[in-house]
Amino acid sequence: MLKLRWPKLLALLFAAAFMLVVAVRLNIEQMFLMSGVLVAVPIVAAAVGWVSLMRVAVHRDAPDACVERDVISIRLATRGSGWSARAVLSAQDTMPQGLETRSVTPSANGTVGTVHHVVARRRGVYSLGPVLVSATDPLGISTFRRTSPLPHRLVVYPFPEPPPADSAGSADGMAAQDGEATGRRGDSVEFHSTREYRDGDELRRIHWPSTARHRRLIVVERQEAADEALMIALDLAHGTEYGAPPNTTLDLACRYAAWAATQALRRASAVGLIAKGAVDLSLPPDRSETQLARIMDRLAHAHADGPMPLSQVLRGVMATGSSASAVLFITALPDDELLSVLHRMAGPGRRSEGIVFADDWRSGGRRASSFAERARSAGIPVHLVPKPSDPEPTRRRPS
Repeated sequence: MLKLRWPKLLALLFAAAFMLVVAVRLNIEQMFLMSGVLVAVPIVAAAVGWVSLMRVAVHRDAPDACVERDVISIRLATRGSGWSARAVLSAQDTMPQGLETRSVTPSANGTVGTVHHVVARRRGVYSLGPVLVSATDPLGISTFRRTSPLPHRLVVYPFPEPPPADSAGSADGMAAQDGEATGRRGDSVEFHSTREYRDGDELRRIHWPSTARHRRLIVVERQEAADEALMIALDLAHGTEYGAPPNTTLDLACRYAAWAATQALRRASAVGLIAKGAVDLSLPPDRSETQLARIMDRLAHAHADGPMPLSQVLRGVMATGSSASAVLFITALPDDELLSVLHRMAGPGRRSEGIVFADDWRSGGRRASSFAERARSAGIPVHLVPKPSDPEPTRRRPS
């Protein structure tokens, strides 16, 4: 794409025309030559600008993942030789909806390029690009532009955020209770593994031969009960997402799920995910160090496009014989069948708890409040989340 600066071009053409008239009237050969040179100047300058653009390559340096509301730096650097690299006026990246460019500054490391400071407004998987590269000729008469695809995949994880004050006991409380159950880890008879000593470990669990061999405190872990796990169930049925991005009910549900998973894993509790949309994003319970990263990645990919309501999904989980000791379900559209399934899932050593988005997220009806009342009367804690008045809640660090 070519963009001309007409004032400069017209000035040169006017000067060339004036010299041509003078040359004809006075019959001065040198004036003919000067007139021809002035006409050739914009053509040669345009050719130089086009060649400079073709000789320039663009490189993007961007992270592969970040968390919602993080400010990340995306660097665009141009590579060329000599003046052709300096001829680049700008390298402008294209940001998809959900990523907001806060500012653009020149590169400070001596290279020709720009740094885009971008705020990740919403969780999701984004494809960056294309990059618009602009180069000008030495006289500034013409500017050439071209696009470089430079595809780059950026995954934005949901920010682990606790539910509002009136429902904070749900996710955090569920994780705490499950953590207390798994807090008995190390007291059973069967040997499991050894690991380094952590603050709070009992001294009687120190394995002295390993401690002497490694010259640091090593403790013994025992095999814990297999059914001590928290399953987080997200409702990904089509038509169950309300509100405006980046704070839809599904966006908030993913943040609450990330918070619950973070708290449970910090207490050494196994955590799994039930999330069946058009693609099954479910994960079996695990307490390994990589489980949180897997859960966050699945939550970033979550969309409300599933063919089945949450009640039907949980019924299928029951059929597989899931041994989770706790289920935290999060939904914006509860139904009577969900309550029936939760009753069937109840049993010795098993408990369910829910986060339900209140009726003010939808127009008309008391579906959520009625469900919460009936669930509470049946001994299932359900916490209603009202629609927030602040579109951008204050960022809080998990404690």
